[in-house]
Amino acid sequence: MLQRPGLHLVTHNGDTFGQSAMLALVPDRALALAVLTNADAGSAVRRAALNTALKQYLDAELGGGPASMPGTAPSEALSGEQLAEYAGRYALPSDAFVLELVDGGMTISHELLSVPGQVVSSHRAAAALPTTPVVFVAKDRAVVGSIAEPVLSLSFMRRPDGRLGWLVLEGRLFPRND
Repeated sequence: MLQRPGLHLVTHNGDTFGQSAMLALVPDRALALAVLTNADAGSAVRRAALNTALKQYLDAELGGGPASMPGTAPSEALSGEQLAEYAGRYALPSDAFVLELVDGGMTISHELLSVPGQVVSSHRAAAALPTTPVVFVAKDRAVVGSIAEPVLSLSFMRRPDGRLGWLVLEGRLFPRND
């Protein structure tokens, strides 16, 4: 969900081999947009289509970041001790994300994993995320990149005992497994 003055945008994306999709809704302005692509690297197409529709029909733009992180500034800076709680490895059989403390801040890196016998898209290597800064905007909420130009939004889910259990990225749950 993205909230900016006069714009409340809700999106849901999905990807699989050879396909990429997005549903975007602006309920206050009666706009709905569905984008379906036959492309592994369809996120750029989705974003361009959404920006075009927002500009043409609502005279609005997304800017550089994802349409899923409300707010534009951190509510409070997290201390090194608080950041250390998030550091670790979060993985599925196909991908792993590693959050590390670096010089008092945090970075995220992406590992592409392979499962024996798995069919792998030829575009998969291009989807790897280079090591990038992470900026927390609230407890359990962060952006990859910067507040002004976020690349992705992250959120974290906790176990019933309060420990971090999952990283939520692009609608997928990555269990913590370090």
